[in-house]
Amino acid sequence: MSSQLVPVEQKLVNFNGADIMAVKANDDKVYVGVSWVCDGLGLNENQTKAQRDKINSDIVLSKGGRKISTLTNGGNQEILVLDLNFLPLWLAKINANIIESEEVQERLVEYQLRAKDVLADAFLQKAKSLRRRIPTWDREAMAEIRFAKEFARAIGIRPERAVAVAIARTERETGRQLTDYRKLLPAVSEEDAEILTASQIGEQLDMKSSVVNLLLEEMGFQYGIREAGKKPGTERLVKRNPWKLTESGKEYGMMQDAAANKWEGFQILWKPKVLDAVRDFLSNKSDTEKEV
Repeated sequence: MSSQLVPVEQKLVNFNGADIMAVKANDDKVYVGVSWVCDGLGLNENQTKAQRDKINSDIVLSKGGRKISTLTNGGNQEILVLDLNFLPLWLAKINANIIESEEVQERLVEYQLRAKDVLADAFLQKAKSLRRRIPTWDREAMAEIRFAKEFARAIGIRPERAVAVAIARTERETGRQLTDYRKLLPAVSEEDAEILTASQIGEQLDMKSSVVNLLLEEMGFQYGIREAGKKPGTERLVKRNPWKLTESGKEYGMMQDAAANKWEGFQILWKPKVLDAVRDFLSNKSDTEKEV
């Protein structure tokens, strides 16, 4: 890493309910406190140490990592900070699949998409003056819709569904009616109206939903989050909202909010064409087994 910096301005910036320490240094760059970000994400002590080690050892991230002596609750301390321009890259390198807590996984996505902009705005006067010229309700609407689109892209749901939620949230929080914008949203297609759950697919194929899910995983359309089993060398599927869409699966399915069901989170709903894909897979699998 490069030589130690001198802080010129220091702030605690609230993001997603957590205070993150950010510093503007004598090189005119903005740096973010690594431990503060880890705390905001909800990482434990071992996970936080692993992230600090990653920044120090990674050939790219180490170029943005610096040590800076600054005032903290524990007095004047030397801490690890990261150039704000490297923040998205660092967060993108954190593998959400190895984090068991779904709350931390969802928080990580929000940090990946929005944290850099929020922290930069705390220091960059140009961004602040632009916000002052835009009416508050417009600013909130744009932020909601921008985040909705990025969120939809990150987890594999249809963007118009996420935008519809963003518009509803803006109307509720600002009292403004965005009816004209709502009219621009595309109508639900006939195919979308016939989306299927794993249970409904199972009913048409005469098999249990659990078998359907394992088949869809074997086909590469979804993956399950697993953890070590009680017996050495075994693993088990985490049962609470285990299934996530793969890139290939996005052609056949979409993630949808499952809050209306018995759990909170997202579930996969499948397009009707997945039935033919499953039938073809089973047929090819049967032919292969006969040859063997």
